[in-house]
Amino acid sequence: MSWISAVLSPMMLRPTLCLLIAAAAVVSPASLPAQMGDSRDPAGFVQKPPPAEWNLPAPALTPEQALKTFRLPPGFRIEVVASEPLVHDPIALDFDAEGRLWVVEMRSYMPNVDGRGEQAPINRVLMLEDTDGDGRMDKSTVYMEGLGLVRAIKVLHGGVLIGDPPHLWFTRDTNGDGRADEKISLAQDFARPEMNPEVAANALLWGMDNWIGGALYERRLRRVDGQWVDSPAVVRGQWGQTMDDYGRMFTNSNESYARADLVPNRYPARNPNLVIPVRREGLNTTGVYFQLDANQEVWSARVNPGVNRGYQEGLLRPDGTLKNFTASCGPTIYRGDNFPPEFYGNYFAPEPAANVVRRAILTEKDGIIRARNAYEKKEFLASSDERFRPVNTYTAPDGTLYVIDLYRGILQHRQYMTSYLRRQILERGLDKPVGLGRIYRIVHESKRPGPAPALAKATPAQLVAALSHPNGWWRDTAQRLLVERAEKSAAPELRKLALASSAPVPTRLHALWTLEGLGALDGETVARMMDDAAPKLRAAAVRLSEPALAAGDSAALERVGRRAADHSREVRLQVALSLGEAKAASREAIFADLLAADPEAPFIVPAVVSGLAGREFAFVRFLAAAPGWRESRPGLANVFETLAAALAQGGDAGKLDPLFALIRGEDAPRWQRLALLGGVQTSTVRKVTELSPQLQAAAKVPDPEIAKGATELLNRFVWPGKFGAGPIPLTSTEQRLFEKGRTAYATIC
Repeated sequence: MSWISAVLSPMMLRPTLCLLIAAAAVVSPASLPAQMGDSRDPAGFVQKPPPAEWNLPAPALTPEQALKTFRLPPGFRIEVVASEPLVHDPIALDFDAEGRLWVVEMRSYMPNVDGRGEQAPINRVLMLEDTDGDGRMDKSTVYMEGLGLVRAIKVLHGGVLIGDPPHLWFTRDTNGDGRADEKISLAQDFARPEMNPEVAANALLWGMDNWIGGALYERRLRRVDGQWVDSPAVVRGQWGQTMDDYGRMFTNSNESYARADLVPNRYPARNPNLVIPVRREGLNTTGVYFQLDANQEVWSARVNPGVNRGYQEGLLRPDGTLKNFTASCGPTIYRGDNFPPEFYGNYFAPEPAANVVRRAILTEKDGIIRARNAYEKKEFLASSDERFRPVNTYTAPDGTLYVIDLYRGILQHRQYMTSYLRRQILERGLDKPVGLGRIYRIVHESKRPGPAPALAKATPAQLVAALSHPNGWWRDTAQRLLVERAEKSAAPELRKLALASSAPVPTRLHALWTLEGLGALDGETVARMMDDAAPKLRAAAVRLSEPALAAGDSAALERVGRRAADHSREVRLQVALSLGEAKAASREAIFADLLAADPEAPFIVPAVVSGLAGREFAFVRFLAAAPGWRESRPGLANVFETLAAALAQGGDAGKLDPLFALIRGEDAPRWQRLALLGGVQTSTVRKVTELSPQLQAAAKVPDPEIAKGATELLNRFVWPGKFGAGPIPLTSTEQRLFEKGRTAYATIC
């Protein structure tokens, strides 16, 4: 889980390090559960204990006592919504259309310092209700139990999605008793049961585009005419996921509290060989998982010796407080209507290792979002209680901000725990008790929390009206319900709302995407939106043209092509992305014009290449012969590099041979040939299907720079027969060790 205080995100672990850990698992399995985190220290490294004065008592507090430990800005208060014994070990929740809480309990997570018993099927999903309307839950119903390390939930119309590795279940209560009595496995790749929860799929979210996706999950799902369909997506994020008013997804890593998909994460997945040559910020990324703030300093209200690598130089400040984010998780874009207006659209991110919740202010220019701490050397919410472990946040139907508190001493998972932290836990009694947990809400005192929703039985007209609600939760839920119920009778009113220039842009976007979800979006509406004054609506109209582009609709292609000259970079980027869905022969000239006009625009080159899977070389030849592409200009070399890197990544020598022929010849300008060669060098491919004669010839050309690069590739590439008959077969003992190491590697890394 992303709340775990690891110094490096496991997503970023070098393969060699993972191999060393896997080897350690084979050589010394007894040491694996508790001290595996030590393997990341240099040999002989001494993990020095913290100063004695930092080892403060950390007794378990009652919820009422815990409330006194919080620090908030003036005008805010924090209230208990639910706590033990009503709920235990909460880690995620969702609200249904009536405002009831559906809570995931990860009861078996690290029940002791060694993690023994973690695989026990004792985890549950609860439904919590506030029956007397006082804002505090007073009724708990066990919806589903006997689960593994469950970590994701999404309440739908007529069912509940539950992520219970390896399954993603679609569950239903068919007899109305509040308990699931039917479950269908929609997928069996929703993480492996033995995996560290930190690096496993979680955080299911219904997006504005009507697809359901998760953090750390390589697919997205959607229900169409009663059938579940899926499509690939780029894996990103760590723990938690949230969405803004324009449908953009935000995630995190342990050490990077704010990241966003400025490009929807399905687009790069279209081309599995897409490789981004390392250049500079804005060019060396697809726009997926984009870091919003380079400053990762965090400001605790107490000393933090009990973090996993507190012994490392610089991890803690001289005063004992955690210096930088190390366990960021569970973010939310606040879209509620209880806080003052300046809080709307702010980004909230828990840091349980420091016992705080960050509030970050987001700014946007040309589709690029940046984040910064809203306060100077302090955080929005901070506690002096070491056991306060905020792991998820949510905008609630009542307009407040909900915070899930795992409330425990042990935070770090066993697979990364160090000896230092183990001593901290045992010497200070942080391993007991377990089984607690709280859910809070943060309220601004200037306004009462809003009423509980009653959308489950709302009419289509009422749901359309809810698309204009000031609280984003209501808008999201109204769209979902209209789509799930297939309320096509609402289509005329939705069209009026989408075209109403006086309506807020987010409301109009919801109307457009609701029409899409209903299968009721007509070409005329899309065409009119493509000329709207708001860039985000124009971009949405381009994106919504993709089915027509895929079908070869020439009118749609002409409309989208006109937007290639849009004054907004955001719109032009969407044109580059959406044209990837069009018929191949019809789009290359538009791609070339887009790239030539602004080749250094952020994400534009990967956007184009993502839609060219299998046609990278054809586009290289097109550009090489196109007017305006002979002379070198800033950014143009990056186009050729990215195309060549994608072409090379597949390792197909038959496809590479024509590329190497172009590199060794003199038809293309030298700068293009060098860029193509550099792109192949940037790719991560090492094994190719056969020795390329054209690469051999390129290694002998008179141009020393090209010859040197081609020779380096010949030395790097491996092909069948390069080293004779092949590797020496493993003995039976070696094979057994290899299989053990492979299992450990797959589990850990």
